[in-house]
Amino acid sequence: LPWFRAPYAIDMLLRDGTRPVRRLLPGQSRVGITAGAVEIGASTENQWWGPGTRNALLLSNAAEGVPQLFLRTARPLRTPIGEVEGRWIIGGLTRSLFFADTTRDGPRSLSGAVATLRVRGAPGLTVGAARLVMAQVTSAGAVYA
Repeated sequence: LPWFRAPYAIDMLLRDGTRPVRRLLPGQSRVGITAGAVEIGASTENQWWGPGTRNALLLSNAAEGVPQLFLRTARPLRTPIGEVEGRWIIGGLTRSLFFADTTRDGPRSLSGAVATLRVRGAPGLTVGAARLVMAQVTSAGAVYA
């Protein structure tokens, strides 16, 4: 099948089998420390990155969240042109329990940054920029190195 070829295989559910699957997951968890206008921490929360109302282009809530470290604004920062917010993340991607193990690719890292500006005097207008990069790494420990 074309979507299982290295190096860009899709993690697609083929079948979940006949046995029950039991897992303990952190769900939508976050722990952080806030110092002034900045928060630093770790999270498994879903995030919505992208301009789409129905389909986010970079990150969405269609699957469980990615384990990640983050640095973000704790609240919108007021500037003369509007309110600014930002977030930087670094995390690791893993296969699902049902991944068709045909490619033998290793762990993958996820790194991204997003910044938004709610323009003063233009209710409903938010301008933003985001970049998200996924890359294969040599080991799971290399994700956060």
